[in-house]
Amino acid sequence: MRIIRSLINPKLVLMSCTCSLTGLAHIINITVTKKLIADYLAWGFFMGLAFLSVGVAINHDNKQNSMMKIIVIVCGTLYLIGFLGTVFINENIWYLAPFGYGLGTILICIKMMKIEKE
Repeated sequence: MRIIRSLINPKLVLMSCTCSLTGLAHIINITVTKKLIADYLAWGFFMGLAFLSVGVAINHDNKQNSMMKIIVIVCGTLYLIGFLGTVFINENIWYLAPFGYGLGTILICIKMMKIEKE
């Protein structure tokens, strides 16, 4: 799978923000045990943008790459829609984000295993 070189830096920055905010949220959750916007910001907003930038960067030169691109873009969109649920204080909408990274991770792993075999 080829990835466009100019989009590597934005992916790294967005994933770094995701990891940093997740670490911060978990430390605070351990000490305070309260839900924080940092966790929603990390997993909804920055993870969504990271997945969308990966989706844009994947070349769709064959069927496998096209399918991977679609899966990654759909997952990124679900993350961002879930993040909007926290903005509008609606946890029912937020559950789209965990659905995206729960199901999306499985689909991406299966797709990567198929690509490796070829």
